[in-house]
Amino acid sequence: MGQLLALLAIGSLIDGLGGRVDRDASGQITGLHLRASWVTDGDLLEIAKLPQLRRLDLSQTRITDQGMAYLKSATSLREVNLAYAEKIGDPAHAVIKHWKNLQRLNLRGTLISDETAASAAALPELEFLDIADSIVGDFGVDALTAARKLKELSMGNTRISEAGFQSLRQFTTLSHLDLSGKRHGSPSKISQRGIEAIASLRQLRSLRLGHTSFPDKSLAVLATLPEIDELGLEFCPDVADGALQNLISWKSLRRVDLYGTKVTAEGVAGLRNARPDLRVLWE
Repeated sequence: MGQLLALLAIGSLIDGLGGRVDRDASGQITGLHLRASWVTDGDLLEIAKLPQLRRLDLSQTRITDQGMAYLKSATSLREVNLAYAEKIGDPAHAVIKHWKNLQRLNLRGTLISDETAASAAALPELEFLDIADSIVGDFGVDALTAARKLKELSMGNTRISEAGFQSLRQFTTLSHLDLSGKRHGSPSKISQRGIEAIASLRQLRSLRLGHTSFPDKSLAVLATLPEIDELGLEFCPDVADGALQNLISWKSLRRVDLYGTKVTAEGVAGLRNARPDLRVLWE
């Protein structure tokens, strides 16, 4: 009875915060969705007591590192979304390292840096990680090469240099890579050596390079990737009609985003005519 009352109290709390609760067949709470809610650090003390909690969404909330500390005992977690929880910083590493069952972790737009990336790399079941729009640098990216089950990685608009791009060569398990730059201001630059490092990931199926700038010959290099079926080039200022022949000959490609590029209507018409099997997103 005591556990039932506790679960009812948590459910009432989440409803009051404007969130949503997932339950299993026995009524146990397995997921909490609190995106952009008024959840507080103190609320996390109670949430951490849920024995079957698998999914926790705290994106766009005002929780702090103190609140994160309460979640150290929530070791049943499989998915955690902290995207743009902008008061979360590197002290989070001391909590994340205890989530040994975690498979998906979103830290986009937080203040985490290399230490937290290294803690994430040590999680044995981690398959998805988003550290974009953070202050992770070369050391953190190099540490992530130890994440042997990692399949999906987003790391655009971070503080990595050429050395960080070269570390990409060691990510042999990746199928999805997102290096999209910042949406406002000048596009992020990727050097030819960086492009060559990306092209070494022969198992990639999805690549997103939106809002980035790279040398003219880069698409010819990337087109050697044999498994890519989805390519994001939105708002890449260097992509124009001259690059389309590379897309035509890229036989594995099934979807390409050319929105906001310099590709013309005539160029898109030619691409669609040559590759009717290719879905082209454009203006």
